[in-house]
Amino acid sequence: MPNWVYNTLRVKGSKKRLTHFAWAIGSPSAVINWEQLAKLIPVTWDSRDERSSGQLEIQGRDLVYRFDTAWNPRTSMIEDLAGLYPDLTFELHYLEECPEFAGAVVFDKGNKVGEAYLGDGEQFAFFDPYDEDEDDGAWDYNGMFASLLSRAKSGETIDWDARRRNAEQAQKTSEGKAAAEEGGKLTQAVSLIKSDPKVRLNPKRVNEILIPLASKTGPGLSVIPKTWWNDDLLVAFLLKQSQQAKLIPVSMCTEALVDKLMSVKGLGYAGLYPIPYLKVGLRNERQALEYLKQASAGSLRNVPKSLRSTIVCEQAVRRDGESLEHVPRALRTLELCHLAVENNGEALQFVPAQLKSAEMCKKAVTPENPNALKFIPARFLDETLVEKALNHTHSWRTLELGSVNSAALRRKYLLKIIADNGWLSIKEMTDQEHQKAWSDPSGQALLCKLLEDDSIGILEKVPVKFHTPEVLAAAAKHSALANFQFIPDEYKTSALCRQAIEADYSWGGESLYHVPPTLRDRNLCLLALEKAIVGRANIFRTEKFKNEFLIWPKQENNKEGDIKNSIRAHLSSCFVESVFPEGVWDRDLAERSLASSPYAVLFIPRRYVNEESLIQVLQDYFPTYLLLEQDVAKELAIPAVNILRKYVGDRAWQLSVQWKNLSGMLKDSKKDLIPEQLEQLAFRWLATEFSAKILEQMINSMTPTQSAEYIKKIMNVTLTEQIFPDLIDRVTLTVDELHLLLFACDKEVVD
Repeated sequence: MPNWVYNTLRVKGSKKRLTHFAWAIGSPSAVINWEQLAKLIPVTWDSRDERSSGQLEIQGRDLVYRFDTAWNPRTSMIEDLAGLYPDLTFELHYLEECPEFAGAVVFDKGNKVGEAYLGDGEQFAFFDPYDEDEDDGAWDYNGMFASLLSRAKSGETIDWDARRRNAEQAQKTSEGKAAAEEGGKLTQAVSLIKSDPKVRLNPKRVNEILIPLASKTGPGLSVIPKTWWNDDLLVAFLLKQSQQAKLIPVSMCTEALVDKLMSVKGLGYAGLYPIPYLKVGLRNERQALEYLKQASAGSLRNVPKSLRSTIVCEQAVRRDGESLEHVPRALRTLELCHLAVENNGEALQFVPAQLKSAEMCKKAVTPENPNALKFIPARFLDETLVEKALNHTHSWRTLELGSVNSAALRRKYLLKIIADNGWLSIKEMTDQEHQKAWSDPSGQALLCKLLEDDSIGILEKVPVKFHTPEVLAAAAKHSALANFQFIPDEYKTSALCRQAIEADYSWGGESLYHVPPTLRDRNLCLLALEKAIVGRANIFRTEKFKNEFLIWPKQENNKEGDIKNSIRAHLSSCFVESVFPEGVWDRDLAERSLASSPYAVLFIPRRYVNEESLIQVLQDYFPTYLLLEQDVAKELAIPAVNILRKYVGDRAWQLSVQWKNLSGMLKDSKKDLIPEQLEQLAFRWLATEFSAKILEQMINSMTPTQSAEYIKKIMNVTLTEQIFPDLIDRVTLTVDELHLLLFACDKEVVD
């Protein structure tokens, strides 16, 4: 279970743009829809780490989102959103649950204004202990966040690398010192108690000595003999290190111990945290009821199934309707289901089908919760309920087309729902619904109207056959930037193309691919290049280039066609230079491109590239040989062979059949075969590189003895003992050593 970070994001801007933003990242049923969000920006984390769909409040005109993330805040996510919405201001502040850290970051006009952070003990400047040297006290969270936001707005910056290094060193030193100190105190106290029979036989005295030593950093219960354990001692240590509950044997997980944990006051829910970790936790109905009374909503899942009685489930459902999910099916009575649905219409999804009634369904759908409609069986779904859902009270909680479980009602209310819900419903439409909606003049008029405020790109979800001249004209007039790739060339002007590239907040200047070739002048190409190489956008051209190279052949391996051309086409998409017209190139542009990424040399006209630059690229990463044009591949064949010889070493070159065969091709009569052989070796490089990464993970997961035996086995199978004698008897190998080992041995053996 992760530590959660509580995020508060305030978004400021015009009402129209805020409405667009709210719908772009979520919906009423999921204020933040992580899958939907991943389609807008690169997601660099597992969205399953997010605990909830978030909460949304309207404060004045601002949107205020509150959501939890696992382990860390998602400042990069906000940065990406700020890039997509430069006309909005984003203010994020966050707090780790312990709290171990807090921070704030502000973005305006697509750029970071500033960032502030508290951690490594700095956060305690906003903590007022009730008594000296006590962990219990009051936090001034309002003051903390106000200070952080003020610092961020003033333009404060953070050198994260330096801070991380300092923090890691300080933490290592502090933890080592604290653990040694606390562990030493506890171990010493245990030794003293053992040496004094009078103290050892006096449980009260033992507790007086040991309880003050219940530190978060020390070894804890593991150094205390179990014969000394008692409820008071266990509670003291569990409040500091809740997961130590796993150490407590079943016989000591008593009713009294659980009662003592739940009776802890003044520490928030600290006494409740260890209970789920106990081998036997809640013991009876009384405890279950008390636990639910104190714990957060949804805690019924932590109550043993044997204790989920009628009264326990009723209390859980009264507090949180969606707790019905964890109610045993046998106890999901009509009365309890009604209670759950009244509390939260979303609970209807957990009501057994045979208990759903027209009356219950009417309760579920409210103006505040229109999309509970999706859980209503078709037999109870009527026009009254759809109309009720359409008459919602919040502009960001609109009825989604996917919530209507009746084909007939979907058809009847199709245009109304689309008019209300826009892009989210359009992307859920079936082919038949697209046909019905956009074949009708009123539907075409609606689509044109939706395009007037479109900042997402609705046309991407509308089949091309419905892109009528009227629709395209509306897009070109009102939302050309959002739908730039779909706008016909005849509507595009130099000014519009420049705007599109300037507004391109994706991974570089991709909009250039949709600029008519006749409008790709030097200034426009230079602008696209600048967009492609600034900041994070250049990652695809540098760090991620090799990963893309490695993955693509794996994806294409089972497909028909020329894999080499497929790789070239795919990786060309990382470089806007690949679509520059010949006439825009000059030496200055070539130098600017080459300075941004060594691999750009593959997409610059040959007249601006010298042989040394191409050879250097092959030395950096040999598989780039696959991207060379045929005549260039022949020209560089001999230098490429020398690169491989240097990489594998003279010993492998002399002993391996693979390299002997390649050496034989250096004769004039066989030189034409070298490029084809080098391409095969480039693919083999990729295959062995992938295998090396897998092997490294396996070896690192083994004990030294196991890894040593495994490495011997690898070298025996690959017959590389003579080639790499220095690797014999090693207990670990780096990924580079593993790759060299696999790549240098005979191809037949590897296969």
